[in-house]
Amino acid sequence: MTKKQYFIFLWALSSLVGVVKMLPYLAGITVPVSVYTSSLFWMLISTGVVGIFLFLGMCFAQKVGARLLFLDGQYNFMNDIFKPAALVGIVYAGIVLIAHARVGILGEGVAALIVPGRLFSLHLFSFVQETGLVFVFYELSLQVFRAINTDALWLLFGVAGIALLLKTIIRGMSTSQAMLISVFICAFLSHFLVIWSYGFLMIPVLESIRLLLLGLLFWKKGFETAIFSHLIMVFILFVIVPAVVLLVGA
Repeated sequence: MTKKQYFIFLWALSSLVGVVKMLPYLAGITVPVSVYTSSLFWMLISTGVVGIFLFLGMCFAQKVGARLLFLDGQYNFMNDIFKPAALVGIVYAGIVLIAHARVGILGEGVAALIVPGRLFSLHLFSFVQETGLVFVFYELSLQVFRAINTDALWLLFGVAGIALLLKTIIRGMSTSQAMLISVFICAFLSHFLVIWSYGFLMIPVLESIRLLLLGLLFWKKGFETAIFSHLIMVFILFVIVPAVVLLVGA
């Protein structure tokens, strides 16, 4: 895969979150024309902005020596992508579920736990009963493409960019040192950004843990491994857990 093909592929996937957000309007939900026009306008603007940040992020990643597996073409799917991604995905999902089990201690706000960018409830099965599987498919699609979008920006532009900046400023710093410090800086920044967005303590903690785990995967295994792990997190929390809840009738 050439650099141009890789960029177009990643840009297309990252931009699909905007398309998914427009689906309710396209499905015939009645909204004022101004709302539809505004949503379409901001979708196009965000697509362009994402493209710029992705291009810069790819440049940062290549300069700092981070692994872009599909671009390099040198990887073993099972060993380099699936196994480490599945391990980290299962660990994070376990952390989220353990946090949810402590709702009584942490407060009612933890009844809705965060899976990056969207609130997730263990009682998602009630949504299936009330709105049908179409809604669940919509939510799952939104989570999948939002995961790709946020990871592409945070990991490529954020982690790789800060690592490159550290190596430029601090002479003699190794790539490993720069990437490790950068991962912790980005996890720290995400913590306060999520506090600003949600104003609840537990959600930023979970978000920081997620980004820390994905950042370490990006550093050690590669960018695609981190994204695949995020998708496994989404699959566990949005498909497997609700399915189990449905079956046991919790």
